[in-house]
Amino acid sequence: MNKQRLVFVIVILFALFAPLWAQSESDFAVGLTEDGNGVVIRWYEGKSATVRIPATIQGMPVRVIEKNAFSGPLVTSVVIPVGVTTINESAFSGCRNIQSITIPNTVTRIGSFAFSQTRSLTSINLPANLISIGESAFDGSGITSISWPAGINKIPYESFSGCQNLKSVTIPEGVTTISAYAFNGATGITNITLPSTIEKIEDQAFQDCRSLTTITIPASVTSIQFGNLVFVGCRNLSLATQAVMKKLGYTDGF
Repeated sequence: MNKQRLVFVIVILFALFAPLWAQSESDFAVGLTEDGNGVVIRWYEGKSATVRIPATIQGMPVRVIEKNAFSGPLVTSVVIPVGVTTINESAFSGCRNIQSITIPNTVTRIGSFAFSQTRSLTSINLPANLISIGESAFDGSGITSISWPAGINKIPYESFSGCQNLKSVTIPEGVTTISAYAFNGATGITNITLPSTIEKIEDQAFQDCRSLTTITIPASVTSIQFGNLVFVGCRNLSLATQAVMKKLGYTDGF
């Protein structure tokens, strides 16, 4: 194929497929941030399943993805631009067909239920600069692994409850608390390593994690404050792991 024909083919392909990605400013209902210096995406009105949010709208930088901005079965992929700092409550909740989402390192806050019930979302990279993640942020999602941001010392309530595909969890040093129901019903988890900074595991945090066999805890941890029924339903926990839990203060059944 000569160069002229190749260029022609590329132009034709771009013309055919560009509309799948192209978004215009009119595809988004918008407002202003409280300080008036940035744009809030209130909701997506476009027809494309693959969404690339503009970095600026009407010449102003996009800063916030608002509550319920995306919902329903249409959207399959979203790229959030550099400059966005906040993904608010339920922003992508119920987007059951979303398969990929790109979050820039400028995002520092993710609200409650932000990605709950995103059944087709199998992976997500959380920015290192996050300082806040709300309750139930990934509840019922399809993610298979997660690395928790090092700057957040608490895994919130129901963060990964019902994440049945979740198999691998990395909890970094600095995390002190695993909140109630954090991994409740995450039936695919097989092992988990807790950091030396762990102090508290609240009610039913790992209830019904039926595939969980091993919990690795640094020798420097001499006690943990356990809530009620933390490991009830974890029927495959090894006897060695059960023995360690009892020595650390866990008195309920497994």
